[in-house]
Amino acid sequence: MILSRSLRFLIPEPSAGQRNGWSGGPLGAAAAWAGEVTLAVVGEPDPRTGFLCDIKAVDAVLLQGLRSVGAPLNGWFAWLRDLAAKLGAQDLPARPAFLTLRLGTGIELTIDPATESTMHYTEQFEFSAAHRLHVASLTDEENVALFGKCNNPNGHGHNYVVDVTIEVSDPACPGHTPTPDCLARVVRREVIDRYDHRHLNLDVADYSTLNPTVENITATVFRRLAATPELGAHLLRVRVHETAKTWAEVVREGQSYSGSSG
Repeated sequence: MILSRSLRFLIPEPSAGQRNGWSGGPLGAAAAWAGEVTLAVVGEPDPRTGFLCDIKAVDAVLLQGLRSVGAPLNGWFAWLRDLAAKLGAQDLPARPAFLTLRLGTGIELTIDPATESTMHYTEQFEFSAAHRLHVASLTDEENVALFGKCNNPNGHGHNYVVDVTIEVSDPACPGHTPTPDCLARVVRREVIDRYDHRHLNLDVADYSTLNPTVENITATVFRRLAATPELGAHLLRVRVHETAKTWAEVVREGQSYSGSSG
C-alpha cells in the first residue's frame, strides 16, 4: 500500500503569527512564493490501528527537511536532490516511494528519496481544437446513437491539457537525458503547432481516418513524442485532459499507471 502526504511551503519563510492549514506553519507575506511537496511511503497498515504510519511523523520529517534546505539558490533540481538527501538521512516512519515538488506553473519534479536517482519531470501544455466523433463504417443513425452530440457534423471544441513526463537530468549538470527546454521545444513542434486551433478531423493528417477520441489523441501524441530523437526512450507518460472530468493516459512499457502524474 502507498500513502502520501503533501505540505505547502513558502519562500521566504514568513514571520510568526499567520497559520497555514496545509503545513501547520505560518502563511507569510503576500509576496512569498508558495510550493508544494509530497512524500509518499509504502508499507502495510498496522492491523491494530489501521495506520501505515502516523502522518504527523511524516509532517515532522518534511518540515524539518524543508527548513534545512532553505531557498533554491542553485535551482529546483538541486534543491529537490538536497531535500531528498536530507529526508534520506532522517528516520523516516516508513519506506519512501517518491518525493514530488509541484510548482504553480503546471510543473512537477519527482525523485526517489531512497536512491536519489534520475528525476521524472512533468510539464503541462495546452491546445484548443475542434473534433467530430464519427466512424465511417457505421451508419449515420449508429453514429448518432453511439456518439450523441459529439457526432455533430460541424464538430465541437475542447481546451485540451497535455501532461508530458520524461526522465530528465539537472540542467546544471547536463547528461544524456533531455532538458526541460528540449521537452517544451519538441512538444510545441510535434503537438501544439500541429493541433492548436485546428479541426482535428479536417486539418490534421493524424486523424484523417482515425476517430479523434481522447484515447486516440493521447496514444497519437505519445507515439509522436516517443519517435523523436530528442525524447526517444526518455518519454515516460502522456496524459491528455479533454475536460476537467475526463483524461486518458499512455505510459511507456514497464511503467505503471497511477492517479498522479508523478
